Amino acid sequence: MFKLLIPMKILTTLSTIVLLFAIASCDEDCTVPTTVIGEWTWVKSVGGFGGHTITPASEGYTKQLVIDDHFYTEYINDSIDFKTQYDLRFDQDSIFGTPYVIEFDSGGLVSYTHEGDQLEIIEVCADCYTHFYTRK
Repeated sequence: MFKLLIPMKILTTLSTIVLLFAIASCDEDCTVPTTVIGEWTWVKSVGGFGGHTITPASEGYTKQLVIDDHFYTEYINDSIDFKTQYDLRFDQDSIFGTPYVIEFDSGGLVSYTHEGDQLEIIEVCADCYTHFYTRK
């Protein structure tokens, strides 16, 4: 029985150390900003291998994005195109230039950056688009 206690003590000590490193590695930069909540107007989208740009003028439609406390809703020409509940979270291992993620309850996720009245929604795939919005 004594031989079993020593490995348990080591396991407990290692677990404590790992937990402390996890807590220490995530300071206030790990806080997920909720300033994306609001109404947003689509300006343009840029993506694809060639960096193709589309705008409301080039596509002949407008897009609005409404992020409230519970739902992420995309409108095309004032009609709902996509609506789902979501969670904002921090993804420290993100490869898309931002650790901030909107994870949809219906499946999938997007990364985002937000500064002032500008919002960028970044599709999480190799050849996808970044969508640029301004606060309405």
